[in-house]
Amino acid sequence: MKIIILLFLLLNSINGFSQAVIKGIVKSENSLLSNTNVTLSTKVSNHIAAFSFTDKKGYYEIKSTINADTVKLTFSIVGYKSLDTIIANKTETVNVNLTEFATVLPSVTVEQKPITQQGDTTSYNVNQFKGKADRVIGDIIAKLPGVEIDEATGQILFNGKPIKHYYVDGLDLLGGKYNIANRNIPSDMVDQVQMLAHDKDIKLFDSLKISNDPAINIKLKKNAQNKLIGIAKMGIGFAPLLYEEELAGLMFGKKMQFISAYKINNTGIILSNEIADNITIQKMGEQSKKNTKEEMLSTIAAANPSLNTKRFLFNNTHLAYLNILRVLPSANQLKLNLSYLNDYTIANTSNNTTYFLPTGNVSFTENINSSTNTNKIVGTINFTKNKSTTYLKNNTDFGLDIVSQNSTVQNNTLVNQNFANPFYSFKNELTFFKPIHKTIVGFNSKININKMPQQLDIVPGQFASIFNQALPYEKALQQASIINFNTDNNVSFSTKKRKALHQMKFGVAYANQNLTSETSKLYNQTFYNLNNSFKNNINWRQSKIYAENTISFAKRERTLDITLPLELNLIDANSKLNSAITKQHKFFFNPTIDFNLPLNSKFILGVVYNYQNNTGTIGQITNGFILKNYRTLSKNDNIIPLEHQQLFNLSLSYKNPLSAIFGNISVSFSQTNKNAIYSQEFVNYFVTSKFILLPNKQQSVLAVASLSKYILEQKLNLSLGFTINNITTDLLQQSKLLKSNSQLYNSSLKINYSKLNWLNIDALSRIGVYKNKINEISNTYNTNSNFYQNVKIYFVASSKINLNFSNELYSIKESNNKAQNYYFADLGVTKKTKIADLELVWFNITNNKTFNSITNNNNFRQVYQYKIRPTNVLFKVNFKF
Repeated sequence: MKIIILLFLLLNSINGFSQAVIKGIVKSENSLLSNTNVTLSTKVSNHIAAFSFTDKKGYYEIKSTINADTVKLTFSIVGYKSLDTIIANKTETVNVNLTEFATVLPSVTVEQKPITQQGDTTSYNVNQFKGKADRVIGDIIAKLPGVEIDEATGQILFNGKPIKHYYVDGLDLLGGKYNIANRNIPSDMVDQVQMLAHDKDIKLFDSLKISNDPAINIKLKKNAQNKLIGIAKMGIGFAPLLYEEELAGLMFGKKMQFISAYKINNTGIILSNEIADNITIQKMGEQSKKNTKEEMLSTIAAANPSLNTKRFLFNNTHLAYLNILRVLPSANQLKLNLSYLNDYTIANTSNNTTYFLPTGNVSFTENINSSTNTNKIVGTINFTKNKSTTYLKNNTDFGLDIVSQNSTVQNNTLVNQNFANPFYSFKNELTFFKPIHKTIVGFNSKININKMPQQLDIVPGQFASIFNQALPYEKALQQASIINFNTDNNVSFSTKKRKALHQMKFGVAYANQNLTSETSKLYNQTFYNLNNSFKNNINWRQSKIYAENTISFAKRERTLDITLPLELNLIDANSKLNSAITKQHKFFFNPTIDFNLPLNSKFILGVVYNYQNNTGTIGQITNGFILKNYRTLSKNDNIIPLEHQQLFNLSLSYKNPLSAIFGNISVSFSQTNKNAIYSQEFVNYFVTSKFILLPNKQQSVLAVASLSKYILEQKLNLSLGFTINNITTDLLQQSKLLKSNSQLYNSSLKINYSKLNWLNIDALSRIGVYKNKINEISNTYNTNSNFYQNVKIYFVASSKINLNFSNELYSIKESNNKAQNYYFADLGVTKKTKIADLELVWFNITNNKTFNSITNNNNFRQVYQYKIRPTNVLFKVNFKF
């Protein structure tokens, strides 16, 4: 032990003798320099053996343990020239003077993360997802992982759920018409797209209830705020003469927001989608709207195919709108949304239809030439007060929608159809919440008024055996009208007890509707009104007294909502022509359970169950025949439809923003039991439909899944989607009860690639299979499948010139038939200048003439052939000022 202690003291003393202490002061010409970095290193290898910093008085001290005769001292500080000095390796004082020198720092690039998560908000950095051809924010949103945009309607879904609100810098300017923002806000104005998982639109309930409805917020760049921005596009082309013009003004500030535009085109662009209401969230158990069209008459026309409208739509469309929001003192907002649409379209199609019937199939062909003219004015005036102590909202909607159609159908004979279908509507909804003591008292009042007169002229007259004793006649004229008034008023009381929110609601709803119809004919140049068997004059009165008890439990994101509504539903329908009175007085119990359970920070399990009783509408109880279209005659015999529907949904969602992975899967089961069914009798292509009492049901199983992943290193976004739907329903045809089974399978893959500065690729592939059979007719399924692929390639030829190429492949196949393949291609070039972007596009390079679409549905199969727009060239100039 003594030996170890002696050795330790000896080594310590040797080490102490070998240390040299170097100290001194560092200064400049004018002052002492603090925080100067002093390093000690060997003269040869530059290996740093010790370091120190000067104090406030410029003093430093550093110890040397280097075994060498000389050492190197280095003095460095930002703003001064570094100094190296060689000194003897011994204890001494070294004072130095540093001279000022501009230090050039190396450039550092700070790259923002593409996706960030803060609380319940997922934020997407727009610059990370923007491609070379992305002009408006809708182009960006469509490629964000976890976000989907429905191609047909423009509806936005976040992780499988439709959004409830669309905000721009926190303000809801457009309500449900958010396609206006998607198609007009330039992408370079936007800093972030924020997805809110739990939208809290009523501040009064912020601390009381957790919402599971998502919303989107468009966060603008600072230089885009409080600035009036103009956007203009001028386009002209040929084959035939084409035009595509736009002029829009936008401004987004904290106190006022504004979007106004005027757009016209005849190039096949559908503009009506911009003013369509995309907020279509209807929770299980929620009643449908009472102010929508209930069309009783129609013309025979082909549905739009799943094809880019620029391929087949021949149109002449004008759209103008004004949207303005003003933020007032005391958390008040006033908003006006006004739009006008004039849309004229023509279509040339042929249609081969086959009905599969127990008595033998019926097949026929129709060649249809039609034109449709739409004039539509829609307006909304909204006032909102949204404070933590008061909520008041009054929303007034008004509309005028006048549609006229003219068409000719070449069947066995040439049939001319003229159809007028105007719709006048007014709706007002007032909502008010105010806390009184510890209870939030609410009041809601809705009033709907609308009128829909319709008229259908058919030349020559059809159903001669029924209308004119089997003698040919010149013309059939069908008139029908529905006048509707309904109101729904309720008062609610909400209280919070511990972790539960308890709401009681008491209300009264009333609807008064009148339906009239009459059929007349022109025979031997004389008009005749048909007898009462072809007339209707029905008054429908429906009263509903209801009480609803809702209990909501919430703990963080774990929520449970139990709704127990009870209603007394009283329907009295009176036919003034034959004094027939139809009544239905029922008690309904429509419970709903909605449960959300976070399994961890990434997985959320959702369960929803609802039992719903639904009654029919006035259009389903007509006791007089109505000529629905030139080949369908319908009668309903005063039966009030009644449906009992059970709905069950199980969902699992996954969200990992930091890894840019989003996924969801949901399985839904529904069963609907009905008290009545349509009985259809076919004679050639003529159909007589009657509504008769007969219990029947429909079952549906639907599974939907999606998965998206963004790979940061490659700037690659991958999105997968899958849908399975199995529907079984009862049919009554040729007096026989049939069971139809339909199966639908859809899968999709979307790829967005933007890693290379000179290349962007957007690709979409879809596969769909539809199978249908009627058990009593065939043991095999009628099957048709389709494949679609679209690839868009963008080349950056230089800093000012971009090239783009788009191609679309469609493949359609039926059982035992060869596949029909269609290939479309477009080519474009864009040149950027200081004042505008110049664009030249060549559409339909392959100059396709026709396109076929196949539809199977329950007991019929249809093959439509569409005329395709010829190859054409369009020159466009895009301004932003």
